[in-house]
Amino acid sequence: MAKQVRIGAMDWRDPAWTGSFYPGDMPEEWRLSFYASQYNCVFLQAARWRRASPLELGQWREDVHGQFVFLLEGEDQANPPEALVQKARIISRADPSIHWFDRNSDLKQLAACIESAPEDTELFLVSRDGDLGQMERVVTLLELMGY
Repeated sequence: MAKQVRIGAMDWRDPAWTGSFYPGDMPEEWRLSFYASQYNCVFLQAARWRRASPLELGQWREDVHGQFVFLLEGEDQANPPEALVQKARIISRADPSIHWFDRNSDLKQLAACIESAPEDTELFLVSRDGDLGQMERVVTLLELMGY
């Protein structure tokens, strides 16, 4: 397996994204599909995903592409909910495969972390603050690095 690098944010429902990332008239139920067209993972806090019904979790699964991954905050030994079994990983915030970034992160340092990771790993670059400008810069960085 070659190194895989995925990018996303904490949740896809950042109110600040309405009108800038999401068109102002976009229905709420379309937003995950739109998000997944731009990014390939999302980190969800335990309180967020645990209160979702099985029906809602199944809808999330249907709303994303085949390569999309839900990062569900939790204990490493826990199993993902049945509706997301093939699409989710239970992961702690401190997992070494997650590299957190925000609007002030040094992209050279992020690039060095990506380059130094072993070839057979999967890395998740997750925006803490949902800064769209920095997320776009990270996407560009990944493209320039060949990911």
